[in-house]
Amino acid sequence: MNWAFDSWSEFFAMGKHGLYVWSSYGVFFGLLILLVLVSYGQFKSWQKTELKRLQRLKLQKEHEQSVKKQQ
Repeated sequence: MNWAFDSWSEFFAMGKHGLYVWSSYGVFFGLLILLVLVSYGQFKSWQKTELKRLQRLKLQKEHEQSVKKQQ
């Protein structure tokens, strides 16, 4: 396999397209990290909401059972 560049500096310069190439990679990975962080935040928010909903349902069920016992 032949290496397309003679040195690492030529590899990073990418034939004078290095700024475009590496900034594109930077934007891509930055957005990927942002997507992961936002998704994690939304998941944690959903998790808290679901926990509260389940607690309300449990309390409601306990209340209904206590009302039935009183009748």
